[in-house]
Amino acid sequence: MTASPSFAERPRVDGVIEREMIAAGLASEPEIRDFAKAPITLRDEIWTRAAIHILNKHRPNLLLFHLLTTDSLQHRYGADSLAGNTGLVLAERQVKRLLDALKASGLDRKTTVIVVSDHGFKTYKKVIRPNAVLATNGLGGDAWVISEGGTAMVYATKTASRRQTIPKLKHLLGKLEGVAQVLEPDRFSEFGYPMPAANSPMADLVLAAAPGYSFEGAKGGDPVAAVAAGSTPGAHGYLNTDPERDATCVAWGAGIKAGAKLGVIRNPDIAPTIARVLGSDMPSAAGRVLTEALR
Repeated sequence: MTASPSFAERPRVDGVIEREMIAAGLASEPEIRDFAKAPITLRDEIWTRAAIHILNKHRPNLLLFHLLTTDSLQHRYGADSLAGNTGLVLAERQVKRLLDALKASGLDRKTTVIVVSDHGFKTYKKVIRPNAVLATNGLGGDAWVISEGGTAMVYATKTASRRQTIPKLKHLLGKLEGVAQVLEPDRFSEFGYPMPAANSPMADLVLAAAPGYSFEGAKGGDPVAAVAAGSTPGAHGYLNTDPERDATCVAWGAGIKAGAKLGVIRNPDIAPTIARVLGSDMPSAAGRVLTEALR
């Protein structure tokens, strides 16, 4: 099987698909050259044009299509906001354009379509700054916190003092307003986290935010602060037990069992299921094939 040319997340003027689109009047050289500087809505538009062009001209066995406006708007304006919901409507319109292109090309009857998202969103009103707390308590050189929105990864960075530092971090950060839980390695498996090990990127502790809070990586400022007046930002990265972070999975078309309801599934199940639809297998995949959805 020969791989079709692709249209990258950051396209290049000399790319195969890019040159084809420019020649066909589907994009201009400035649009491709300045793609990374363009508003996210325009980038989604060009990605949509590229996907339709690839379907029509190259007829790939597998097309992966990614839209980002929904993520950007919900980060800025929060979940279930007017702007966020408008972004979702726009995303649905772009997907419909792909479906229309499939129908027009005659590929719709032998195509499987799977629409997925990687996470939900929560609106927050306050930010928690663990690194600012470390700095004011003399631990800035002994530890570092990487904020992931609804959770934060805490690392003891000095091997020699690690055993002494971790209990201090748990006590200090666990007292912070907005910190609902401090997870130690003995609880990581509950939430799908790997265990920390030598040369592993996994954190020593995980902080989980309470509803209405999100973590921030700043080293200065108040430990906990309200967002700007009138602002309603959103975040993801909360624990996987939070139903508001649940994602979407809708599948239909060739090989899909009509009316099947899967309940809660795991994102790692998507890839091996796609492989099975394509007549292949992924024996080393972390997920399983969703056989109950397949004909």
